[in-house]
Amino acid sequence: MDEQKLLKYITGDLNDKERSEVSAWINESEDNLSEYNTYRRLYDICLWNEPVPKSVVRRRWIRRAVMAAACVAAVLVFGLYMYNVGLNVKHEDPIYFKSVTAPFGRELKTQLADGTEVWLNAGSTLTIDSHDDSGVRKVRLHGEGYFKVAHDPEHPFIVKTDLLDIKVLGTEFNLKAYPEKGIWETALFSGSVAILNKVEQEIVTIAPGTKVTYSKDHLEASSINANEYLWKDGLLYFFDTPLKDIFDKLSEFYDIDIRYGSFPDVQRRFTGKFRAIDGVNHILNVLQFDAKFSFETIKDTNEPYISITR
Repeated sequence: MDEQKLLKYITGDLNDKERSEVSAWINESEDNLSEYNTYRRLYDICLWNEPVPKSVVRRRWIRRAVMAAACVAAVLVFGLYMYNVGLNVKHEDPIYFKSVTAPFGRELKTQLADGTEVWLNAGSTLTIDSHDDSGVRKVRLHGEGYFKVAHDPEHPFIVKTDLLDIKVLGTEFNLKAYPEKGIWETALFSGSVAILNKVEQEIVTIAPGTKVTYSKDHLEASSINANEYLWKDGLLYFFDTPLKDIFDKLSEFYDIDIRYGSFPDVQRRFTGKFRAIDGVNHILNVLQFDAKFSFETIKDTNEPYISITR
């Protein structure tokens, strides 16, 4: 895989088609995944760190960088300049490292400089705000993320989305934000979170064990079902879920179109857990024993897809 393209994938600088191509490459083999993880680890170290001096921008291979990294400081230096090499442009201003994207078909865990841990669901992007003087830690989420926020009373942590924002001091919560689908939902496991409007005014504070969904311009509260958040442990969980919704979820998670228009039993319901790493074909193979369908991957088109038939 081209280094520039892989690094731009990590920073969220590719269009949808290019992101799909890189995601498919990552999922082709364990070697590809290992190479991707090497780049990502170097990049993760850089989140919320200092700007890169122009003097450190030199052309070297990433594998040499990794081999030479005998300590954390060395890894940090190499990670910083490899980001510049990957973009292959001359920067007149300091560079800030801004975003990380989970590949399709897998979750991704990263740790921010303040100790906050974040899990990103497949295809989700976390963007880090540049430094400012407010003392507030700010990130932006598109997709789904599970946060364990490092406690720091003097520096609140705000997760911004296109609909509503979340403000915390130190806590554990899940946030789902897909503005193109009108989906916004947060579930609090410990601590306390405040839901903010777009001008960062507090709307409501929620207690642990509560899930809040934004729907039709108002908030609805319900109890948490912990199984819904097993994705961060690499598991896909379905409970009494229509086959249609399972196909749609697999299509979204693995970034491949699943077409089932001619299959009559899409409302039949299933319950089960699957390891995400086993892949979409394995999951469909398991489902087809009970659902009695056949499937094949159609590759002779511009956009490959999976066809479900009787």
